[in-house]
Amino acid sequence: GGAAPAAEPDFSTVAGVAAGLHNGFQAALLPRHPELGALKAALLGAGALGALLSGSGSAVFGLFANTAARDAAAARMASRAAAEGWRLLPCRTLAAHRYDFVF
Repeated sequence: GGAAPAAEPDFSTVAGVAAGLHNGFQAALLPRHPELGALKAALLGAGALGALLSGSGSAVFGLFANTAARDAAAARMASRAAAEGWRLLPCRTLAAHRYDFVF
């Protein structure tokens, strides 16, 4: 999440993608907005293989090994999310051919 990976990750696995997550804005934004760091830590604590600030900070996302892990994390985080005012939006990635079909 913070520093760029030292070596090129193996993007053929979910764990490899998680290891390669990087956003240069995080270093500047997390100290100024501790709630973003708290959300990132909560995702990791709930079982995310990786968590990252999206773009310039409009969202924080977690990457999970599978839908069962994602759903379990969402259930574990539900009460805190409600208390903190976080919106949890469990979603899945789309393969390129499905993405083209959707849009």
